[in-house]
Amino acid sequence: MSSSRLSLIVLAAVALAFCGFCVSSELEDSDATSYTWTVGTAVDTVLGPTGSRWSGDSVPGVTFTQVVSGMPMIKATGTPTKAGTYTVYAYNSDGSVYQTYNITVTGGSSSTTSYTCYLKYNANGGSGAPSEQSYTGTSKTSHTFTISSTKPTRSGYTFDGWATSSSGSVSYSPGGTISVGYNSTKTLYAVWTQNVTTVSITIYKGNWANFTFNGSTYTNTSKTFTVNSGATIDVDWFGSSSSTSGSQSTGKVTTTTYTSHCYNMVKATSLTYPGGGSDSMSAVSGGKYYPADKMTSSSSTTYYFKVAYNANGGSGAPSTTDGGSSSSSSKSVTLSSTKPTRSGYTFLGWSTSSTATSSSYSSGSSYSFSYGTTTLYAVWKANEPTLAFTSVPDSSCVTLPKITYKDDGSYVIA
Repeated sequence: MSSSRLSLIVLAAVALAFCGFCVSSELEDSDATSYTWTVGTAVDTVLGPTGSRWSGDSVPGVTFTQVVSGMPMIKATGTPTKAGTYTVYAYNSDGSVYQTYNITVTGGSSSTTSYTCYLKYNANGGSGAPSEQSYTGTSKTSHTFTISSTKPTRSGYTFDGWATSSSGSVSYSPGGTISVGYNSTKTLYAVWTQNVTTVSITIYKGNWANFTFNGSTYTNTSKTFTVNSGATIDVDWFGSSSSTSGSQSTGKVTTTTYTSHCYNMVKATSLTYPGGGSDSMSAVSGGKYYPADKMTSSSSTTYYFKVAYNANGGSGAPSTTDGGSSSSSSKSVTLSSTKPTRSGYTFLGWSTSSTATSSSYSSGSSYSFSYGTTTLYAVWKANEPTLAFTSVPDSSCVTLPKITYKDDGSYVIA
């Protein structure tokens, strides 16, 4: 051993003793320049004199410090985490290398096994979420975090706890624990419950048939509901079903239709049907909600036409003529060309009177009729009688018969 090195060791020992300082671990052999450590095994070693300063490789998991500030001793403490060969240099005051220490770490792997995992917080509509938490470890396993006791806030809501998704239910509470995997990040989302204050509102039917609210249908003129303050009010009004009066048999059918719906509402003090409005509104205490528009109606009439025939003492009257329909109360209809017959009579045509002696309508011709069923009666004229003689009588001794005609067209021979 050189005299200069021995002097340094003696000076260091004297200084330590003088200061009343004790080193917790044994001083390594002052001639040793090589050390072997093992991954996972703690070290607490004084390497020896260092000159005026030292530098070199960092040994993962191990910290190098001076034994006493200003003293030329280097101490290694910690637990090596990475196998490999490392070099630490001691320098003279002039910057030249005083001593070289070679450190070999065995066991484990020469590649790093450290990892970092994170726990993050999302206020999910609120504010004041806790700060991110992280952990760096040396084994490829999960790490258990203690969940922050800090609670976020949100106006009008109560904080319930933490979920693992923005729409999830509570799974974790402040102060609880949660496991986060190797090299992973897990985010917790605040779960909120809205603070509820109820209010009374009134919905009016107006002239509509009914209205729907919260999935139910009401026919009340007005109805009061208890709802959450600020809740969305969405009311739909519906019109009456279409109605029909009359029938084809009477020749007139009237159909009335109504406005189908009103989806917009207004908040007012009375029913005025101002138009416009909104599809939905927020509930306020004492609010009155009316339909924005009035239900209206419209009517349409369809007319039907038929012509019936009465042989009026004869036979073979035509079947009823179907004249179809029209939006007008009158329509042109073509009469049947079929003619009835009657023994001893001649058919003159048709009349709306059963006692007519002259006709107003002719078979096969077209005429305008009012809606409904019009009955036409056959008009007849009695045929003139014919006398036949087998021989010419002597006028001096024969009296000719007397023929008398009656009003109904018949006659009497006397």
